Amino acid sequence: MKEEKGRPAKIRLADHFQEFLRRAYIQWMTICLGVASMTNAINYLGLADWRVPSAIFTAFIILAVFLRALYLPGTFMKELTSPAGMAAYQTGVMSVYFMCVQLLKLDAPLAHAIWTVAFACNLVLITLFLQQYVRKNFAFLALTPVWYLIFVGIGVAAITGMQMDFNRLALVVAIYAICAYAIMTPFMFIRVLGHDELHYKLQPTKAIMCAAPSVVYLGLNAAFPQVPFIAGLALFALSQGFLFWFYSNIRIFSILPFCVTFASFTFPMGISTMFLFVFRDNYFAPASLIYKGLTLVGGLEFIIACLVVLWVIWQFIVNSYWLWYGIGRRMEMQAEKE
Repeated sequence: MKEEKGRPAKIRLADHFQEFLRRAYIQWMTICLGVASMTNAINYLGLADWRVPSAIFTAFIILAVFLRALYLPGTFMKELTSPAGMAAYQTGVMSVYFMCVQLLKLDAPLAHAIWTVAFACNLVLITLFLQQYVRKNFAFLALTPVWYLIFVGIGVAAITGMQMDFNRLALVVAIYAICAYAIMTPFMFIRVLGHDELHYKLQPTKAIMCAAPSVVYLGLNAAFPQVPFIAGLALFALSQGFLFWFYSNIRIFSILPFCVTFASFTFPMGISTMFLFVFRDNYFAPASLIYKGLTLVGGLEFIIACLVVLWVIWQFIVNSYWLWYGIGRRMEMQAEKE
């Protein structure tokens, strides 16, 4: 690269890095959430306990995003004015909830403090979204599965809150989550299944449809001694129904050009698999035929979920490299013209 007159190359490298940060994929936070849900499923099945490495990965990504927000406050504020940006930060908050459960073993006061800050951020995001996209500028066609992350995603606070000894708060959040899900779902059905097709960049967010009932159930399961079978069955049918619908359309999703919403594939796969095994253990005896059938189906879903999460991570790594390379090439061509 040629040096511009009076401007050293290291400054141009700084510009390169700044532009890369500006365009970096904040949806890495969503991948953190997907990884956390998968490691929790792996631990639940007794295969291995990778929750600590997952928490370290989450801490690294969240710290990087936090420093980026301090370095580029304008970009951060702009992201907070879009549904996609707010949803990405919401998944970051949800990831922090899981991270705090692991941090609890090392430093309980710090874990409680971070969890509380995350919960406060969650409430702020919900309030901002209500103000901007519901009260002021509501449009039915703007309704997408991303809205579930904003309004139902706080259910993860119920899942982790009991482990953090925020028992009453977890109970309230679990009740809120099922109420929010019950209100939103009829409209979401009409929008996603019976209205204009979502833009291709939003197609991957349809996977969130199977995550929402899973979060609601697992939140209720954590907050209450026993979830009624009828309620559990209804949520299970919704979760698995959308999951199988997603699998039936996998060919369509596989040919989509890369977009950051690919991260939406990760969390639903992990949390829905976890839901299946928890549902199996809560209501059926190990010797029953249904238990064995759910174990078989769950095993297949688990393998698929692992492959999907790994594939999405690889896609993000590759496209992050090409993003860096593309920025460099454009800057080099601009320098040559000048």
